[in-house]
Amino acid sequence: MNNKKLAKIESLDEQMQKITMQRKQLVLEYKEQESKAKMRRITKRGAFIESILPETVSLTDAQVKTLLEALLISGYARSQLVKIAQDENEAAKPVSAKTVPAADDTDEDEE
Repeated sequence: MNNKKLAKIESLDEQMQKITMQRKQLVLEYKEQESKAKMRRITKRGAFIESILPETVSLTDAQVKTLLEALLISGYARSQLVKIAQDENEAAKPVSAKTVPAADDTDEDEE
């Protein structure tokens, strides 16, 4: 009887090892996907900047950073960022039952 319990424990240990390895693999895959998405985002945004301000191509990274900081610190830029964030939050809110009119079974056109 003790051998059966010992075998069961060993079997469970093996299953735990497999699950642990699967988890590690999934975590690595997730991190890789996040890293690729970040690189795509950075590349895309850099391309936006260069398309709007082609003169930045010849600037150093420090100069571009200084330029962006100066542009984005302005009150107008800050207000636009706040507005964009608010618009995003409004778009993400679920529609409440109060704002959706109730369905009416009667058809007004049928008389």
